[in-house]
Amino acid sequence: MDLAIENGIAVFPEGIAEIPVAAFSSCKELTAVSIPDSVTKIGAGAFFNCPNLETVFIPGSVACLGGSLFEGCTRLAHITLSEGIEQITGNTFQRCRSLRRISIPDSVKIISGMVFSECDGLESIHVGNGNRYYCSYDGNLYTRDRTELVRFAPGGKSGSFSVPEGVKRIGEEAFACCRSLKEIVLPHGVTDIECSAFYEFSYLERVFLPSGLTKIGLCAFGQCESLADIRIPESVSVIESDAFNGCKSIRSLVIPDKVTRIRFGTFAYCEKLTQISIPDQVTLIENDAFCRCKNLFEIRIPGKVTAIGAHAFVMCENLVSAELPDSVTIIGAMAFGGMLYAFPRQPSPRPEDRSGAYLHGL
Repeated sequence: MDLAIENGIAVFPEGIAEIPVAAFSSCKELTAVSIPDSVTKIGAGAFFNCPNLETVFIPGSVACLGGSLFEGCTRLAHITLSEGIEQITGNTFQRCRSLRRISIPDSVKIISGMVFSECDGLESIHVGNGNRYYCSYDGNLYTRDRTELVRFAPGGKSGSFSVPEGVKRIGEEAFACCRSLKEIVLPHGVTDIECSAFYEFSYLERVFLPSGLTKIGLCAFGQCESLADIRIPESVSVIESDAFNGCKSIRSLVIPDKVTRIRFGTFAYCEKLTQISIPDQVTLIENDAFCRCKNLFEIRIPGKVTAIGAHAFVMCENLVSAELPDSVTIIGAMAFGGMLYAFPRQPSPRPEDRSGAYLHGL
């Protein structure tokens, strides 16, 4: 297939139907792309990491955009999306740092993934009144009924942001990789924080969570290294894996009474965490739950806990007290590895279990 660049502009053969995977990937000469309307499919990463690409036109004949299509095109400032496009997924425009505004066609039905992640200059995501699935409000992207915040546009914003009343869900990766705010306030009525909603929100220091919140999703606050001020409401019953993994500034937390399991990696690498209250209803502490919480000095394991997963407290260097109740019958490999001190009681493995998942010594 003859693909070429003339004077910085991509040239396509007449009647071309598909642009191959990585066709122009990392091409420094490319400055403008106008895709012909004969094209119905664009391969993953076709224009990935083109550092001088500034202008893009995509016709409505291309129904789906995805697969890191323009990821890393740091000078891309002008994007025209035509009616007919139905899906924008994956990392399509991730790290397009020069993008200030974008208009979503009425035909778009699905926007998902880290589509606009690390678009630090993005000030406005515009959606026309004819779109049945999405709308824009103050430049941010919401579902049509405005019950879910889909994507926050960080450009030109600083300090604090209050999510509007009426929102019930903070969508997947809605604030992921945001660098412009220090404080987020969620309104009463928000019940779910979805997967990676605030992932790598590097300057976030404070979050106000409402009573009525029930779920904190997978990696929801993962790698929020500056987050220090957060209180989990008593209404929360589910905290999913890695929810606070890498929150290096949190010093203390109270886990709500409705939570019954501490999931994989939930509080791993919370390096300043010194105190945490585990509720009495917890029955399981999964693998890596408190891995490398190196300033955690005391932990009380509730009386209903039956199993502690592998590496659950590994490298908690200053943990001096970890009293185990009689209910604990399973302790995973290296669950308390790296502790400076032994704890009062080590349960014996059940003879019928041959998984090898027990810790027989420190």
